[in-house]
Amino acid sequence: MRTERRLRKLDKSYSEHLREARKRIFSCVLFLGFVFSLCILNASPIFEAVLKPGTEAGFEIISVSPGDALVAGITVVFLSSFFLTVPFMTIQFGSFMMPAVDQAKRVKLRVVIFVIIVLFFAGLAFSFKVMLPVFFGFMHGYGGQFMIAETFSVMDYVSFIITFSVVMGVAFETPLFVVAMWTFGIMDRQKVKKLRGVFYLAIFVGAAVITPPDVISQVMVALPMLGLFELGNVCGMSIQKRNKGINAQGKDEFKKQAYVREERS
Repeated sequence: MRTERRLRKLDKSYSEHLREARKRIFSCVLFLGFVFSLCILNASPIFEAVLKPGTEAGFEIISVSPGDALVAGITVVFLSSFFLTVPFMTIQFGSFMMPAVDQAKRVKLRVVIFVIIVLFFAGLAFSFKVMLPVFFGFMHGYGGQFMIAETFSVMDYVSFIITFSVVMGVAFETPLFVVAMWTFGIMDRQKVKKLRGVFYLAIFVGAAVITPPDVISQVMVALPMLGLFELGNVCGMSIQKRNKGINAQGKDEFKKQAYVREERS
């Protein structure tokens, strides 16, 4: 009988979680549809903003087949609506996970979710406002030396813009990655001192891969990444120090309680 009751409780709990998950997924899809509708109404300025880094640098964006412009426009509108929906989706996911998290850790989870969203959109903004204009400006100047007709297929252009922006958005999550390594004990002060040069070299190599082959562009990407890496180290160091203090207090309290029990006995 007890086993049957436990199974019924598990089935009921599973059904409730499944209904809650479906409800939140439906809310995300509904919100995405609403944002997508708004983006369609503003498709022209959104598409112009995406084309702006290339056209201002002097490139001509062309359609090489009848459907290219339409497909590129729909892709830009859908991805714009998806990115704008990401914060809502993240909040829904966090709200779904909250009941399984301790009360003391819920604030930390909310902070982490907020930081993830802010850093990702900061990376997108940095890509559009800084890196893409520099990249296209360099490519235009380089191609102009050889009297080459500088044109971009609209689909190739949109694919490049999306890939580059998402890579920068993910790269800006570096502080969280570093903090996680500190939190799980993978990183400490000695390892940072020992491997800092390796991390710096990896950052500059990564910057060289995703930027034009000129020093200015590489430095413009590498410096923010270095700053984010060191920010993660500072945050991770403070978290590790605080955790050690809490553990030390817990040990002292345990010793005191053990001593009191011995005195009473």
